Amino acid sequence: MDVEGDLIDDVVSGDADNSELLEEVPNSEGMEDTVQIQVSTPGQDTDVVPMDAQDECSGTYTWKVPRLSKSMGVEKLYSDKFEIGTYFWRLLLPPTPPLSMSPKANFTLKMINKLDPARSMSKDSNHTFTSNEADWGFNTFAQLDEVLQRGSGFLEDDVLELRVDITIQKDDRYAYDSRKETGFVGIKNQGATCYLNSLLQYLYNLPYFRKAVFHMPTPESEDPSKSLPLALQSVFYKLQYSKTSVSTKDLTKSFGWGTYDAFQQHDVQELNRVLCEKLEEKMKGTCVENTVNQLFEGHTFNYLSCINVACESTRKESYLDLQLDVKGCRNIHDSFDRYCEVEVMDGANQYNTDTFGLQDAKKGVKFESFPSVLQLQLKRFEYDFQRDTMVKINDRYEFFDELDLDREEFRYLSDTASRTGLNKYRLHSVLVHSGGVHGGHYYAYVRPDGKQWLKFEDDRVTKEEPHRAMEEQFGGEDDSHGMTNSHNTFHAHNPPPKLTKHSNAYMLVYVRGSDWDRIMCPVAKEDVTEHLREQLEHEQREKEERQKNKAEAHLYCTLKVVTDADMVAQVGKSRFFDLADHDKVAPAQGHFRMRKQVKFSDFKNEVAARYGVPVEQQRFWSWQKRANSTERPMRPLTAEEEDSPLMDLREHREAAISSNKHALMDLKLYLETPVEGETTLLKLGKDDIMVFIKHYDPVTETLRLVGHLILPRTAKVGACTACPPPPTLPGPALAQHPRRTHPALCGLASVRGGCLSGQRGDTLTVTSGGAVGTRVQEMLPLAAHRAGLDEHTQLDVYEEVKSEPTVYITLLDQRKTLHFLEMENGDILVLQPRLGEAEAASLRHPTVLQYLTYVCALRKVTWKRREEPKAEGIVLEMSKDMSYDQVTEALAAALSLDDPAKLRLTQHNNYGGQPQRTPLRFRGLATLEQMLTHSHHTLDTVYYEVLDIPLAELETLKTLKVTFHGDKSEHLGDFSVRLPKNGCVSNVLTALQQQLQGPLLPYATRPLRLLETLGGKIYKVLTEDEAVDNVNDNYWTLRIEPIPEDQLELAPTSRVINVQHVHPPPADVKEESQPRLGAQLAPTCFGHPFLLTIAEADTLEAVKAKVQAKLEIAPEEFSKWQAVFVSTRQATEQLTDDSLVVAELFVRAHNGTQGFHDMYLGFVHEDRHPKRSNNSNNRHPYETPIKIYS
Repeated sequence: MDVEGDLIDDVVSGDADNSELLEEVPNSEGMEDTVQIQVSTPGQDTDVVPMDAQDECSGTYTWKVPRLSKSMGVEKLYSDKFEIGTYFWRLLLPPTPPLSMSPKANFTLKMINKLDPARSMSKDSNHTFTSNEADWGFNTFAQLDEVLQRGSGFLEDDVLELRVDITIQKDDRYAYDSRKETGFVGIKNQGATCYLNSLLQYLYNLPYFRKAVFHMPTPESEDPSKSLPLALQSVFYKLQYSKTSVSTKDLTKSFGWGTYDAFQQHDVQELNRVLCEKLEEKMKGTCVENTVNQLFEGHTFNYLSCINVACESTRKESYLDLQLDVKGCRNIHDSFDRYCEVEVMDGANQYNTDTFGLQDAKKGVKFESFPSVLQLQLKRFEYDFQRDTMVKINDRYEFFDELDLDREEFRYLSDTASRTGLNKYRLHSVLVHSGGVHGGHYYAYVRPDGKQWLKFEDDRVTKEEPHRAMEEQFGGEDDSHGMTNSHNTFHAHNPPPKLTKHSNAYMLVYVRGSDWDRIMCPVAKEDVTEHLREQLEHEQREKEERQKNKAEAHLYCTLKVVTDADMVAQVGKSRFFDLADHDKVAPAQGHFRMRKQVKFSDFKNEVAARYGVPVEQQRFWSWQKRANSTERPMRPLTAEEEDSPLMDLREHREAAISSNKHALMDLKLYLETPVEGETTLLKLGKDDIMVFIKHYDPVTETLRLVGHLILPRTAKVGACTACPPPPTLPGPALAQHPRRTHPALCGLASVRGGCLSGQRGDTLTVTSGGAVGTRVQEMLPLAAHRAGLDEHTQLDVYEEVKSEPTVYITLLDQRKTLHFLEMENGDILVLQPRLGEAEAASLRHPTVLQYLTYVCALRKVTWKRREEPKAEGIVLEMSKDMSYDQVTEALAAALSLDDPAKLRLTQHNNYGGQPQRTPLRFRGLATLEQMLTHSHHTLDTVYYEVLDIPLAELETLKTLKVTFHGDKSEHLGDFSVRLPKNGCVSNVLTALQQQLQGPLLPYATRPLRLLETLGGKIYKVLTEDEAVDNVNDNYWTLRIEPIPEDQLELAPTSRVINVQHVHPPPADVKEESQPRLGAQLAPTCFGHPFLLTIAEADTLEAVKAKVQAKLEIAPEEFSKWQAVFVSTRQATEQLTDDSLVVAELFVRAHNGTQGFHDMYLGFVHEDRHPKRSNNSNNRHPYETPIKIYS
């Protein structure tokens, strides 16, 4: 046969008990006789370091491949599993080659020649084995005909011997050590907490601040997650002494934040202010009081001085940080120049003095003092009034390594400021924002020693060159467009495009040079209070121990043992179904951490030492999770298994362990010991099974474990079936009883029990008279005796089958045999007294089925006030099957409310960690289980509100949120108005009139009207007969105002026009960039618009006078207002001719279809009420205000 060109393809691959990782692939053309050898391993869990990152691990394994010639191209052949380093490995001979291979453990494959070892063939390679690249090897290894040739020496009795040497190299992903490389460690990102991490790293690297935090007094027993000072102390301590990155979960919990908050992006500048304010509050009355002010507080001198008369107004203000303009400024000096720029108030902008009237004046700001640590917040985010949105300023903005604020003869200082020349600063930190207005990432460059720059980016810290921290963070345009290929050259007249840098400095921190040594003081362990240091050192030791255990996890397995005593302690208390939860057994008692290579017999010695049970009195049963989700003992370990290493028991390991943690082993075992008073284990035949007995008392509603019985599943039928039953003997005499020793001789089956109550060594001998197996009724006397019941008690026997998704418990026919009932090891029988109909009717749960169904339905529910979602709330235990009415009744009773109907419930939002937006309607969900379900997740929190009327009645009403405005269009209050859904607008107005009290009472007798407004514009005046159900207060801002007398009965020669306040266009914004209505510019409105009555002949001058009188604006202020006419049919028209007839503008623009908002008289002026507070000038549009609740 011509086999030229046929190859043996050797591929190293690995397996982790997951055969699906080695999928069969289609046969490739021309490769029908190809053989491969693969060793594969799935990708590892990135949370578990598989081995010491600095070490390598080697090993060798030899595989003798049987039936090579017969198996070629037919089936996959696997070697036994073997362990080298972190991984389990095995060799594989697949019938076809893989379709593709990708190149890092070093390995050598060798094909052994038995006749001449020197002719052995070997090849080596390396590969990084991941879940996506599990196979690697050689397409060409050897000629198949040469291997199969008789006398070649490769085959002996058709057996091919292959050897693989594997060297596992260190994983570069775990090789980098921030502490080792830089002396500092990073902070873990909880989701979107990079802004917090950057700020903490900067504050930590101010040792004076860090020492002050350590000196804040904290109680010894306080929980860090509930104490801001303690949580911050813990973070700083770990940053100083931990070897790995630090978690901030306790700190954010101390803020009162939940998981939802950890995924909310916030502004680092705002967080800095809020955190410093909170710390300043916590430091009051302590030895570190005023630390925040001592470090960060400076003072400005605000002045307003008249030019021609002796009149001056001054004010001194403090600051913790300065906000500097970026837009229009080349560098930090330009920003300070603008900050201290003098504004001349003249002409229409004169200053109105109390004594001299209107005067020309100079207005400005100087600095009275600068702080030791100067925090400069760069205004990278600004509000664009034309676009009505936030925009990021990515302009180039230079800052300096050294900053001299005494420059140019102290130009920034006030006349009273000290001029000692101490305002020279060194750059300490640069906090960077990378991204845009809709999202981004923060990281920090810090220079703790004043020399070496370090980059702190979440959990990674690296050394950086100075230009990385400075020049590259100036912003502007990026010249490194990356087009260096010869095909991408540009001509001189066509330069390459420049891309905007979206990573730039956002916050700068300078430290005064003369204070550098004081601020950068050494901080030692002695600066931490003793109790705090001991607590944190203990936590650190525990963490290091956990990390060590995790790194060595591949070498160990955990054996979790439960005993009869553990089952008794749990059944009926913490566990009602099944027998025991291994994880609830105290680890010091029932958990054993042993090396995988240790023999099981050595483990038994450990058990003997811990439990005091001799090795010969121990019988271990493997624990199995069945298909119906129950967990029961499966079978006793064999003698062969007990004589093998622990790693060979992998088939018994906990099934919940996922495949990517294949090197870890958790074994769950049940330890059976002799019954009380006995020294030997009960004999266990091959046809015997072990069942467990529980007892349920329906009167007291208690469930307990009685013990276990070992019963024969079948019994042989013999000639002695008619002989009388033998006497019941005590335990010590049983061994001599012939029927105990030789049950087969007389056709009898012994029922043996291991009990936790009752007489020791009790045995029930049952005659098997022709039927196959032990009948349930035949073992009842012993079971009843175990339960401590009277022998005449009539019992019902149930089998506990499963609890999920529904409780399934069956009442057994006591005439049936265990064999007929298909019972097996670990099954559970539940005994309960048989009840009469009358007695059963008087009990809540007369059967164990009803009781366990009730227990299974119990849920611990946390109820919180909807207005206080961060509060702890109250916890009630309720059945998930409770109806809506039962739930509200139980909650009302707990809250001491008289009427449950006044409760309104709201479900929990699983993703936001907050109440859902829409409360539940009355009886909107049928059961508590439905209330606790959101997006297929089962929750434990529900919110409630206490209403003033029953919810059912409230739902027949419509509630409108309205604002009330006065005669000057000023806002006077917010109200909620309730009325029937079939009502009309007149009912809304009447309902509001009834709520007006105090200063608003005079409006209660005046005619009112309802308007729909939005964005500073009036869109509609609602008629009184309009249906309330058509009014949408979720979109519109509903405004109620008194109707002016001149609009109650409009004169034929008068009209009502819409008047609105308009933002002036920014001087530095080009017209092309402003939003438009069609082809016309669209002015941006603000404030409270109003309706004004004008006569047909009124000039602009007359209309201005009416507007000024209505709004009561001072003449000098109103003179600055510019009138414009806005219409969707024409461009915005500036009105400068006071003799212009205003009504004609509206007549000319009217086409019969416009509404109030389509044409209006506008007045352009500055908004004296800023839309955003100073604390949120830089807040991104997707952010909510930062709050620290601690």
